[in-house]
Amino acid sequence: MNARPDEQTAEMAERHSRLLLLGVLLLAFKYAASAGMSVSGGTVHQALDYIELVLALAAVGLIIPVCIWKLVKLRAMPPSKRILYFAPDSFAVDAINRAQRISWASVFFLLIILEIISGKETQLPGVFYLQTSLSVMLGVFAGAFFFIYRESEEPEDATDVE
Repeated sequence: MNARPDEQTAEMAERHSRLLLLGVLLLAFKYAASAGMSVSGGTVHQALDYIELVLALAAVGLIIPVCIWKLVKLRAMPPSKRILYFAPDSFAVDAINRAQRISWASVFFLLIILEIISGKETQLPGVFYLQTSLSVMLGVFAGAFFFIYRESEEPEDATDVE
């Protein structure tokens, strides 16, 4: 049984959102590795450097193909389907907006904690604080999106089925 074209376009937009947010999650891990590199040395630093490179390449490998697909395919798509793809009331857009709010709130609290730490510990380089903040912001954003998305896909309570 084939899905309606409207459903296919909406599913495609949601699939692209999930791929892009997976790339964002990989970038969050990359920034975490960068933060670790700024406070480590020796073999740990070298290992984190390699991990950082792999994560960055993996993120680019996920994000760039989706962006290229959008540039090429969306231009050929009829305007009615393009409107569905970018629908502001879609579930994916709502999940992204909710995840952004959660992410910004968590970064606000993290910055307060980092300010307290920086007043007591002056040996940490400034880049550590920036990379830690970026890592938490992107990680919480992607994690909240996937949690919200997974929550919507869970089946209703089995006792409701008769």
